[in-house]
This record gives sequence, structure tokens and C-alpha cells, in this order.
Amino acid sequence: MSLGGQLSRPVNDAVRAAVTKHGLPFFVAAGNTGDDACQYSPAGVEEAFAVGGSDRSDRVGWYSCVGSCVKMFAPGSGIASNWIRSSTAAHILDGTR
Repeated sequence: MSLGGQLSRPVNDAVRAAVTKHGLPFFVAAGNTGDDACQYSPAGVEEAFAVGGSDRSDRVGWYSCVGSCVKMFAPGSGIASNWIRSSTAAHILDGTR
């Protein structure tokens, strides 16, 4: 789930309930502010799998949130993505959005 933002009890409670009551795994973006992922929702939910971004050398991306809430890292630097304005437009992005 590419969802993230300021700390939110309702968001955290919803993710926690989905995992603990319904057995749904949640893989969420750790965030792109370069600080502690535990300060954000839903990355700060212990039961969720917060994923930080790594670069092409398998190092933590310059943008990636870190900390004890980040469970794993995945490629997040220099990722080609669809872009606006046409069906063939592309853009290279960094982050775990």
C-alpha cells in the first residue's frame, strides 16, 4: 500500500486490525523524508511491513525513512514510472510512494 503521512491513530488502528483480526499482510511505504519511519502512518504500525528504498548499490536511498519500524528495503532509486500528459510518457523517480 503506497499510503503514508503524519501520525494518525485511526489509520494505524485500521491497519493493525486488518493484520491482527483478518490476517491481511500490509506492506507499506516507509516514507521519503529521510528520518524515522516510526513517526508516520502507517509505517509506524508494528504489525505492518514498512519497506524502505534502496539504491542500485543496495544502500539505503538518500530519501528513505529508516529506523526500527522499517522491516526491509527494496529498490526505490531511479525507477522508471508512467508519467502524465500521454500514454507513453515516462519519468525516473526516487522513493517508496
